[in-house]
Amino acid sequence: MKVHRQVQLFFFASVSKIGLFIVFCRFIQINCDCVVFDWQYFVLCCGLLSIFWGSFLAFKQNKIKRLLAYSSISHVGYLLLAITTTTIEGFYSFFFYLFIYLLAVISIWCIVINIQNSVLFFRALGLGDFCSLFFFNSSLALSFLLAVFSMAGIPPLAGFYAKICIFFSVINSKFFFFATASFLITVVSTFFYIRLVKTAFFEKTKSATVSENLMPIQVNYLASSSFFLIFLFGNPLLLDVLAYRLALCFG
Repeated sequence: MKVHRQVQLFFFASVSKIGLFIVFCRFIQINCDCVVFDWQYFVLCCGLLSIFWGSFLAFKQNKIKRLLAYSSISHVGYLLLAITTTTIEGFYSFFFYLFIYLLAVISIWCIVINIQNSVLFFRALGLGDFCSLFFFNSSLALSFLLAVFSMAGIPPLAGFYAKICIFFSVINSKFFFFATASFLITVVSTFFYIRLVKTAFFEKTKSATVSENLMPIQVNYLASSSFFLIFLFGNPLLLDVLAYRLALCFG
């Protein structure tokens, strides 16, 4: 039953977003020359509002799943900014960011599910359930830190490089206002990511929350994800080739 629930969460956290945005890419490719209305500014406004709405509502959340849900809204906003440029650079940054985001968010869901399974009575997880994660399971906490900081766009992690690519693609398309506004919101929104790390590393509790052993597939994924989130920052060539090939299909 637990495995089935994990597969469901992984599916909704990753595959659904990929399918939705591939369809949206194709829609933009077909209708990029539409002159009925200036659809670019409309979608750019939707992307900027998504970043603003998701980031600032996440500040108020004490339930981890709600926080991740609002965080995903803000990340969809970044993807909308990239895809709306309709340039090769924009599609490249879109696919690069999507891959890095999925790599990080699935890692976080692995850890959330592990903690959820160790709760005696099924309830929504709060930030308090992550207290002393580093003291009880340092390896899991380090994977959590790398995934969270990558989503926040903090160097030297691949998420920082992915966000920089999006900002440059928007700037090169001369959407200066949207690039500046999204950058400022990004700086402010790092607070709730830092709050997650602060809870896991510096807040203490007398009882361990993480009591369940990770499955081998989870251990392998977390180890691989942590490695690539660091490696792809310094040497993104492996993902560059894939992202550019996909971008050429749509650009």
